[in-house]
Amino acid sequence: MTWISLLFAQVAIGFLLFGSERGKRIFFEGQLTRERQNFLKFCGTTSLCFSLLLQLFAVREPVLDIIQWIMGIAIEIIVAALLCALWEKEHNRFFRAASQHLRK
Repeated sequence: MTWISLLFAQVAIGFLLFGSERGKRIFFEGQLTRERQNFLKFCGTTSLCFSLLLQLFAVREPVLDIIQWIMGIAIEIIVAALLCALWEKEHNRFFRAASQHLRK
């Protein structure tokens, strides 16, 4: 992957992560409106398409470039999902401990 294509792909995954229901719950604590959430998803999708176009214009073998791009995106999605799950787990543990402390 070219470095600029990779950069746009990472930005796209971030936008899609923030626009997801889990991202809304974790990062925005449910305060994100539906319009803003859809806008984040739109920005993520647009950045992802632009990343693919940049990868295709690298003027090498287009089929191999697409396969490489898909494999790179798959790894980024897995890492983002794992980080989000760990973040949510720690977030919930903190609030459970705080609520138990307040009940005492």
